[in-house]
Amino acid sequence: MRLPSSRAPRTSPAALVLCTVVLGILVLSAGCTRRFYRNWADQEVFQLLDAKDAYPEWELRDYYVYPNPLARFADPTNPDFPPMPPDDIPTWMLSTHPQKPRQIAYIEGTGYLRVLEAWDAANRQARKEREEREKEKNKKPEELPAPQPRPVEPAMADVTFEEGPTRPHWPAQVTITWNSSKPRTETGPTVESSDEPLVPIQAAQYEVKDEPASSANGKKENAGYLINLDQSVELAVFNSREFQDRRESLYLTALPVTLERFNFLPQFFATDRFFREWAGRLSNNGKQNKWEANTGTGPGSGLGFSQLFSTGALLTLQLANRTVINLTGSPRHTISESTLIMDLSQPLLQAGGPAVTLEPLTQSERDLVYELRNFARFHREFYVAIAVGSPIRTAGGGIGVAGLDLGVRGQASFVGYYPTIQRLAVLENNRENVESFARLLRFYQAYVVGGSVSSLQVDQIEQQLLDSRAQALQQEVLYQDSLDQFKIQLGVPTNLCIELDFGPLQPLKDQMQRLEAVEADYRSVLESLDKLEDEQETPPERLREILRRLFVDSSLVKGTRFQKEIEERYRKWRELAAGMDIPAGVLGDLAAMQFQAPLNPGGLPLSLASGPRRSMAARRLAELQSELDRLEDEEERYADEEKELPENLQNRKRELQLEISLGNMELALRFYDLKPWEREPLPQRRRAQHIDAFRRATGRFAEVLESARAERIAELTGLWPKLPPVYLHGVDLLAAEECEAQDLVERTALMNRLDLMNARAQVVDAWRQIAVFANRLLGVANLEYHMEVATPRNQAQPLTFWGRTAIHRLNIDTELPLVRQLERNNYRASLIAFQRQRRALQQQEDNVRFQVRQELRTLRQLSQTYTINQRSIQLAYQVLENSLEELRAPPAPGAQRDAASSAAALTQQVVNAQNSVLRAQNGIYGTYVSYIRARMELYRDMELLRVDSRGVWIDEYASPPERSSSEQPDSGER
Repeated sequence: MRLPSSRAPRTSPAALVLCTVVLGILVLSAGCTRRFYRNWADQEVFQLLDAKDAYPEWELRDYYVYPNPLARFADPTNPDFPPMPPDDIPTWMLSTHPQKPRQIAYIEGTGYLRVLEAWDAANRQARKEREEREKEKNKKPEELPAPQPRPVEPAMADVTFEEGPTRPHWPAQVTITWNSSKPRTETGPTVESSDEPLVPIQAAQYEVKDEPASSANGKKENAGYLINLDQSVELAVFNSREFQDRRESLYLTALPVTLERFNFLPQFFATDRFFREWAGRLSNNGKQNKWEANTGTGPGSGLGFSQLFSTGALLTLQLANRTVINLTGSPRHTISESTLIMDLSQPLLQAGGPAVTLEPLTQSERDLVYELRNFARFHREFYVAIAVGSPIRTAGGGIGVAGLDLGVRGQASFVGYYPTIQRLAVLENNRENVESFARLLRFYQAYVVGGSVSSLQVDQIEQQLLDSRAQALQQEVLYQDSLDQFKIQLGVPTNLCIELDFGPLQPLKDQMQRLEAVEADYRSVLESLDKLEDEQETPPERLREILRRLFVDSSLVKGTRFQKEIEERYRKWRELAAGMDIPAGVLGDLAAMQFQAPLNPGGLPLSLASGPRRSMAARRLAELQSELDRLEDEEERYADEEKELPENLQNRKRELQLEISLGNMELALRFYDLKPWEREPLPQRRRAQHIDAFRRATGRFAEVLESARAERIAELTGLWPKLPPVYLHGVDLLAAEECEAQDLVERTALMNRLDLMNARAQVVDAWRQIAVFANRLLGVANLEYHMEVATPRNQAQPLTFWGRTAIHRLNIDTELPLVRQLERNNYRASLIAFQRQRRALQQQEDNVRFQVRQELRTLRQLSQTYTINQRSIQLAYQVLENSLEELRAPPAPGAQRDAASSAAALTQQVVNAQNSVLRAQNGIYGTYVSYIRARMELYRDMELLRVDSRGVWIDEYASPPERSSSEQPDSGER
């Protein structure tokens, strides 16, 4: 009996080699890592952008596809293996979980908070120094306070931190590499990562300054982070979600270019199929035990490459192999057969030629140029959106990836820096309006005691006070809403407290505060006289001394020409009226008289002016009044001709008004010197007559003091902040002829607009499509060459190719253009599309013309409105004070019967005057902000709004440049 052999069966060396090859191919089939493909795509896209960024008009700035690590949406995790965000719990519970996350985390960056802290500290220090300088200036009352220039605020690039890398742009906890010497080829930061498992990441925690709480005195103890306009723009550039979307859209637009370029490179392929087959002796093929590797001979099978040429020719070189290792039979044998195949095809009619073959590459390359221009224009639009809240109209490009949604669900809401601080200014004006009505209410409550007004008028003032409080509350809500919307623009949380620097509107506020200070000084003088009126009886000598001191020592007249000349002027009038005396028999009649017209000065009838000095005073007043009447008639004549009264006549008019007021005041004081109330036996009527005489004198005094107030206001007129100029190629667009200015902005916009450049290029795109679709109308005529060489059959010689075994074949495939219904329709549509594109370009050019013309008209109108607003706000203050003077003044003769209706009319006049002050204040803020917005939009729409590396506008048009004929733009025609 034979024992089984203990020797193990031998394995064929060929089988071992085949197994090794199979294992190697399986490993290689897994491909490279995610990181490799990501970096590969980045490298090609950055090289493309660097090559296309060749024109300074649309220079690529602030571009990095990876989130800036200082941004709120920064992601320090491995971008190829990000942690799974926390899922919605019900959705998680009610769905399957095909992927098991290694970590779950909510990532939110906090680097922007450190930037805000540094800016806040620098800005508050600058504000403190500015306030100290203003206090030093205010120590000199003779000098009018002038608006202080804003100090240079620190930029983010100037901020330094104690920890982290040298550049302050990246937080310390993230390792970032950035090659600053190649800003375009290294277009974004590269996050150092590895393929090691990541540790669990906790949700981001950060401290924010809560909304400031009000203290007992109404001031906010914690005002949050103080930032200015430039810093807001700089923050938004790296922290805005909208801006990051546009960066990614540019990246996505470059990806198809890499694919189209790759289509004209050699396309290598390597495929194979492996078998391990066993079969019993009774099978159809008999006993089988073999290994087999078969690449197949179909297109794209085996080992080879294909190459597409610009003419449409396609070259394919392919090596097919079939290797069989037979482990049965005796002897065991191996078969390895190979076939070398080369195919070359060239379309002669349809789909042939560079016009058709290169069209996808051409279009993708041009789309990238369009998107580069769109990104540059978006950058400028983004600045204007942050500064003044203008909408962004430039659409982003990019591609979609199957299965992914790359769109943005919501559209960003733009408010702007200037409109937000304008809301704050309006809120402060409404709060001041509340305080003004509160003062009026106290004034009326005091006057109701004396019987000058009724309780009905007091209730009207109180009603207006309540209405103004309600309006202030509404403005508070609008301001807070605007501030929250602006935070969303900047990309910061709405619960993060931000304080916007009021600097851009501070000169306007300073000027209005100067005007209010003049009115307050004037009001304080009159209020001091009101308090004097409450005394039992003011002696004439004391009243004269008090009025004299107010003429020369009150804060209203400090440093004015009025202060220097008033005593000499008043002395002359005292000399003219010094000899006036009235017979005692008419004192009772004088006591009953009321205040009359200027030609009846001081309430004295002209029939009593019967002395030489009395006649001189009366004649002097009559002469001055006659001359004033002639000047007023002359002023009306100039107004009819839409001209202003010459300056020398205006000065003379003011001199006459002052002299007449001084004469009337002196005569009123002479009447007060007579003490006509002393002959009244009834105390109540005695008191009323004393108050009447007192108000006559102080009313005339107020008229004199009006000259000092007018002088102060005239000095302040030149301190209104100037509107930024609008220059273009050396031409002042506000002062130039309208036709010249409009023609200049039109030509500049037509020459510079990036969207118009895209529109003109898109007309060419439509023109090229005509030839592409016309090519499809042709028949098919393809010239094909096929060559095939095989190794000896049933042999193990896979590389033994013999020329005598080669097969050569030349084919011509044709198809007559018998059915071209779809192609005909597409061709006709391409012709219509071309004509539509031409008309669209014409319409877009017309729209650009209209846009810049409208913006220029708006700018010119706003510049004139701003001057009108200045005068309006001065008149509003003046009308308010005059209304209060009329309320203080005694009633005219015979007016006692209509005292109630007169008080009601005066009350309504005071209310309207106070509301007109609020409207004028808000109006000048609105005009100024609208002008700033229109100016930015005009330069933006002429493509002259250039930004620096921070994204901030370089306003080189703030001063007039030298005009050069060579700088004039071309006509803008295509």
